[in-house]
Amino acid sequence: MSTPEYDTVIIGGGPAGLSAAQALTRYRHRSLVVESPHPPRNQASRGVRGMIGLDGATPAEVRDRAWRELNHYGLAELRRSTADDVVPLPDGGFQVRLADGTAAWVRTVLLATGVRDLHP
Repeated sequence: MSTPEYDTVIIGGGPAGLSAAQALTRYRHRSLVVESPHPPRNQASRGVRGMIGLDGATPAEVRDRAWRELNHYGLAELRRSTADDVVPLPDGGFQVRLADGTAAWVRTVLLATGVRDLHP
């Protein structure tokens, strides 16, 4: 089985990662978005604030709308997993190994992992 090739792997499927994926796909870059299978930090929120055109939308609505827009271009792929390792390759790219056992060769890696709350 050959390793899939992408221009960029985006580790993190929250607002920052999805915004990056949208910008990249609009410039015809093939992207892999790696989003944790665990519930997002803002899952319990009743509405997202401060996002123009989406004020009050639930986090799930924001993600769904983002993927509808991304699917229009057909260049972004979602993988529900976590990145276990990023290995630099001699050709200048990277191999990204995922927890689901798959790997991808990419030219660039973008970290958009967001915030983790640590409560005392």
